[in-house]
Amino acid sequence: MATLLYRLGALSSRNKYRVLVGWLLAIAAIAALGVSFAGTMVSSGSIPGSPAQVALDKMDHHFPSSETQTAEIVIQAPPGHVLKEPGLQAPIESGLESAAKVPGVTSVSEPAAQLSQDGRTSVVQVTFSTPKDATVPAQTLDGLKATGAQAEHAGASVLFGGDAYKESGPAVSPTEVVGVLVTLLVLVLTFGSMLAAGLPLLTAILGVAGTMMGMIGLSSVIGISDTAPVMAMMLGLAVGIDYALFIVSRHRTQLAQGMPVQKSIAKATATAGSAVVFAGLTVVVALVGLTVARVPMLTSMGLTAAAAVAGGRHPRAHAAARAARHRRRPAHPEAGFTRRAP
Repeated sequence: MATLLYRLGALSSRNKYRVLVGWLLAIAAIAALGVSFAGTMVSSGSIPGSPAQVALDKMDHHFPSSETQTAEIVIQAPPGHVLKEPGLQAPIESGLESAAKVPGVTSVSEPAAQLSQDGRTSVVQVTFSTPKDATVPAQTLDGLKATGAQAEHAGASVLFGGDAYKESGPAVSPTEVVGVLVTLLVLVLTFGSMLAAGLPLLTAILGVAGTMMGMIGLSSVIGISDTAPVMAMMLGLAVGIDYALFIVSRHRTQLAQGMPVQKSIAKATATAGSAVVFAGLTVVVALVGLTVARVPMLTSMGLTAAAAVAGGRHPRAHAAARAARHRRRPAHPEAGFTRRAP
């Protein structure tokens, strides 16, 4: 393994631009395929064979749910009023009639079907023609929301919710962005260089981005849990940064000792890279082991996280060495990418 990685590091250092362009083209191709064949993540928390799941399956058998997407409209009268007042009832009924005519809507229930005891709140059931495992078109959801304007102008509160309005897949929230920025700050303080700190983080983000786009494309072929991308993102970033720092740290130490750049790249890839491959394979095996439980959600999370780890552990020392060529300061073990002057 060490010999193979040494040759890989040497080859990468001699062809740094080709290697860089090759990786970028590979990620771009995966992203393009993922967008072209994008599917929908599956929302599933079932545990086959468990008593609770058996009970749920019996309930679905005796009380089958709708095979299409549904939504709820919650309408509430202002304090001191009820929905059956003429000033509220007419605009509410007019709005619901418009809702029934929205393209993609098959039925809308009567407000009186689910009315609170005080007469102030009603829940209206809306059924779509979209299958349950598919996403309702955005124009249909927006058109349905627009029909609530008449009731709102009359003073009622109108809220739209239900399965149809749930997010089809987990989006990147500000929390993840803040985490990445904090990581960058810690790396800058540790290395004392934006270049040294940014390269491991950038390569980890690119690796995770490629994995995420691949999952989006595969979701149209196989069922991928909507919780899987979050776990894949966290583990992919963690091991991607950690393993890259391992190789970069060895490379910096060797440069500080006066080793030539290309030789340092090959040696760091062979030594630290061997440990990275072993550690990465250990994590991948552990994650794939989640399939033994035969729980669909855990299987999906384990396989996608393993793919993120595998995609984020390729050797990156050649990218760090490329930056080292442009640094000519005196060597110091605690500095950024440096090497001794000849």
